[in-house]
Amino acid sequence: MSVNMGVKIPNAMISAALGDAYYNQGNAMLRMLQALVQCNVKSMTLTAPPGSPADGDTYVIAGSPTGAWSGKANQIAYWSADPTVTTPAWEFYVPADGWLIGNQADHLSYRYSGSAWVTISTPMTTAGDIAIENATPAPARLAIGSTGQVLTVVAGLPAWAASAGSAAGNNNYDRGPASPSALDDEFDSSTLDAKWTVTTNTVASHDVDTTTRGALSAKFSASSTQLLVLSQPWVPGSGDVSVTVKVLLRPTSDYESVGVAIGDTASDQPTNGILAVLGNKGYLAAASVYATKQVAAASTDLGNAGTLPITGTTAYIHLQRVSGTWTFWVSFGGGDWFPVTLSSSPSFTIGHLNIFMANYSASTGAKRMAIDYVRVNAFTL
Repeated sequence: MSVNMGVKIPNAMISAALGDAYYNQGNAMLRMLQALVQCNVKSMTLTAPPGSPADGDTYVIAGSPTGAWSGKANQIAYWSADPTVTTPAWEFYVPADGWLIGNQADHLSYRYSGSAWVTISTPMTTAGDIAIENATPAPARLAIGSTGQVLTVVAGLPAWAASAGSAAGNNNYDRGPASPSALDDEFDSSTLDAKWTVTTNTVASHDVDTTTRGALSAKFSASSTQLLVLSQPWVPGSGDVSVTVKVLLRPTSDYESVGVAIGDTASDQPTNGILAVLGNKGYLAAASVYATKQVAAASTDLGNAGTLPITGTTAYIHLQRVSGTWTFWVSFGGGDWFPVTLSSSPSFTIGHLNIFMANYSASTGAKRMAIDYVRVNAFTL
């Protein structure tokens, strides 16, 4: 009976009548298994047999071989000198496409392509690199990205990109930017940074990194309308800009608000500029003011409209000007972002960045609000 075991194992005549022939065939198969299973060769550069091989020495024969290896280029040569072999000799195995070997000489792995042995090597060179399949297709290196970048797909291939703040709910916004702006403030010092000027202060009290760790905190009494406004100079020119404010303790009662105002003056309502105000229940109002007259306004009332479950106290306000158009966004927890777009965005010169917390009613009781950080040009949505 003839049994074909595939390209690695020759046909074996299995019959009790074969006697020694069967025994010899079986030993040949065992030698083949020893040569090819976890195949590990001593060299891949020899073109002629070594002078004194030891039993089991294995080689991949290089191009244009001579002597006993003549005509055996790319084949696997195994020196057989075990006691079952009458005369020690080289045994040869013709590789099939896809065979794998390890080379002791250079400690690399190789794959047979059908015509040549090709190195299986990692394309990575730096810690943090990622191996990908390129368009060839072949293994390729995607170099490590920068801090804050996210992995995306461009033209069908993985690529690093700046965090786009998508509405998918993946919160990357609390990570500090790789290159913070000089205007940024994490409010993690016990004193207010000198870049800020307190332009209005009628609140009961305020502090930095004390009442609320890592935040600017303000306390409002129930006695009167109160306002805290901080301002710093900012002259970014006419290009794209963005400002993100994380509110750690957001407004919870009517007439309370926290917001950002960008314009030509140091005020929560600049003479010429833009402001965004976050109120109770997820109400975000945006307005464009010009020469003290409001010329465009828009708002979204997320809480009352029931479009977003308002849970917890953390909120994000984001303003950005892209290609001359101002857009305002609010998010709770850094998940979904909801935009407010003005119908028109009058041109004005930015001279100041202002943040504020306010209680416009004496009837809401004593409250606290806190701003966790202010970041400029950290990302765009």
